Amino acid sequence: MSIHGIVGVIYLDAGRVDVGLLPAMAHQAQHRGADPGVWHADGAALGHQSPGMAGLQPVERDGLVCVADVRLDGRATLRQRLLARGFEVADDADDAALVLGAYRCWGLACTEHLYGDYAVAIWEQRRRRLLLARDPMGMRALYLRLEPRRRVVFATELKQLLVVPGVPVAIDELSIAANLAGPYLPPDRTLYAGIDQLPAGHAMVVDVDGARSWRHWRPEPGDHQHLTDDEAADAYRERLTVAVQDRLELEMTAPAGISLSGGLDSVNLASVAGWLQQHGRAATPALHAYAWRFDEVEGADERSISDLVVAAFPIVGHTVPGDDCWPLSDAERAAPDRDDPFRWPYQALTDRTHAQARADGVGLLLTGARGDEVTGDWAFDELGLLRSGHVRAAWQDLRLAGEAKATGPLGAATRTAGAELLHRWPELARRRSAWQHRGARPAVAPWVPERLRQRTDLDEVISASRTLPDFGGLGRSTRFARVTSPQTARLAVHAERTLARAGMVAADPYADRRLAELVLGLPAWQVQRRGARKRLARRALAGIVPEAARVGAAKTIPSQLYDRGLRERASATVDTLLTEPVAAAHGWLDTEAVRAAHDRYRRTGRVTHDYWWVLTTELWLRRWWT
Repeated sequence: MSIHGIVGVIYLDAGRVDVGLLPAMAHQAQHRGADPGVWHADGAALGHQSPGMAGLQPVERDGLVCVADVRLDGRATLRQRLLARGFEVADDADDAALVLGAYRCWGLACTEHLYGDYAVAIWEQRRRRLLLARDPMGMRALYLRLEPRRRVVFATELKQLLVVPGVPVAIDELSIAANLAGPYLPPDRTLYAGIDQLPAGHAMVVDVDGARSWRHWRPEPGDHQHLTDDEAADAYRERLTVAVQDRLELEMTAPAGISLSGGLDSVNLASVAGWLQQHGRAATPALHAYAWRFDEVEGADERSISDLVVAAFPIVGHTVPGDDCWPLSDAERAAPDRDDPFRWPYQALTDRTHAQARADGVGLLLTGARGDEVTGDWAFDELGLLRSGHVRAAWQDLRLAGEAKATGPLGAATRTAGAELLHRWPELARRRSAWQHRGARPAVAPWVPERLRQRTDLDEVISASRTLPDFGGLGRSTRFARVTSPQTARLAVHAERTLARAGMVAADPYADRRLAELVLGLPAWQVQRRGARKRLARRALAGIVPEAARVGAAKTIPSQLYDRGLRERASATVDTLLTEPVAAAHGWLDTEAVRAAHDRYRRTGRVTHDYWWVLTTELWLRRWWT
């Protein structure tokens, strides 16, 4: 398996295309392959990047051309289905050829039959029509610029578009306002004016008549309503095992690595991978696990749990020292990528982990980043328990909810019923909100200037980001919103891009569509209960995960490391970033408001709004826009 990237320039009206643009675009992301494979004809040029794998793409057949950044699951099943429908597919067909076969078979509905991580582009020469599609969890990026009735430009990394003549290099005010206010960037926007991204789980068709996009993945919420607790646990274990095995098949020559904390998701992931290796069912020659080590930061070290997993399986364990990797510890040498100002607070520690894994020869790194969204502590459903006849369990959960809110079980029941009612009748919720606030505006970070807030309609953007989809009740809708969150997909793209630069492939079994469909099809209470955190995930891996690790695993966030950085050791860096900020010079930031927030945090350790987004955006602006 290798790193991939795709680029393309298409003139919809059959204008002349400069084929030399594709190598220039590839040069902006050389870690994906400096010498792209190129197809071009009649005003269209498509390119594919992959280090050491030149010539496999673009794939052409019957007037169709495909380029894909793709890792498919269930390849054998897809191939058999295509053969059964009369579509010839070679025994050694790679993933891009299978994608093209699916398009020949099912047309625009082909994405319904694709499982895995992908960003694909398929060009129909005769109809001069382009299909762009991205996997349901957004594990692969796809940036584009549309010039109606004229030209489409697309690429895996946004910076690749900026070298194309006619593509503007300018900041989008709405997007930077949403970014400074917090994680509110709309799913189709980027920080660049005139450049969009295809949202996760969406497809788009573009031709001379315009563009049409749609969500191509939306599972049915009641698909697995009938399963008992034991059956649900068995199904979860089976699908997670298949998801891990499919990803380990990618790396048959180099070792695979695992990011291993003491949290349940990474413990489950490492245990399944170790079990597969133990039983000869993993294609990788070796497994390496990387756990963070803290000797000074109190309560952050998780080796008491991760060591149990390493000891139980044929896994080579490594520790990565983290005491000196506080936020902004590497600010002078490591700025955010040109594509996006996103940078998470523990990036220095992540980069150190990646460097060590690469030095160990790791070619594929497994992470459990999507685990919290799939089975984490986000969705409770006491009313669902009641409707299912589990009265005692429902009362127990309501009692725990009442203790947390100091309202008692009856108060918790009232709140829960009210929340469900408002979710099912959005108009009632809107009227209630209007009555409660009586003209008041949504709370926005105080450092966003009023003029910027007004001219970008930022309030509407934030309100839309907080609106839950309708997905079979409040509990399921909450989880569906988390699984499909634009910010979660943004984090996945950041991780893939970071690992690609380090020479490794990113893979997250918790982002497997088959696993997500199972969890979203179960009743919300069967996945998560109050007092039984990650109930389904913990039950499912009994007998595989070492028992002490299964019972004791609990997510730990090194918050003291964050405090150490922003309140103490990186305080001078923060002061520098908040002295004559570039964002303020453009009218995008109220400097006094954000300085007041930082000073209050430095004194008290308390924040009302997260100003980390301001710091990373300012780093980005100073690196790329001055």
